[in-house]
Amino acid sequence: IKGVYKVLGASTDMSSFWDADGGHGTACAKILLSVAPDMDLYLIASGSSTSTRGIAYANSLGCRVMSYSVSWDSDWSLFRNEVNALYNKTSNSGLVFSSGGNAGKYAIQYPSCHENAVAVSGCSL
Repeated sequence: IKGVYKVLGASTDMSSFWDADGGHGTACAKILLSVAPDMDLYLIASGSSTSTRGIAYANSLGCRVMSYSVSWDSDWSLFRNEVNALYNKTSNSGLVFSSGGNAGKYAIQYPSCHENAVAVSGCSL
């Protein structure tokens, strides 16, 4: 892990990311580390209301792939602008992957439905 950052409180305490109640994003990070242990991984925790600060921080570090386990019903122009800024960089551009939806709806939710983002979802059979 190259670094950690919690947007709320501006914490860089790595131990707080591995708590048992670390959340879905932390669980996903553990899976990524098990598959690609040598990758440069930054853990940046931000909630829906602080997502723009999280993506801006990751962009400032040069992160090229970002995963967000959040979704919402309407377009949020500030987040869309950060997604587009990452995607449209002239060098070291990046891509945001985010939840296709978490509300049991039959439509892809934001931010995944932005043209420069990728929706990720699963289903139970």
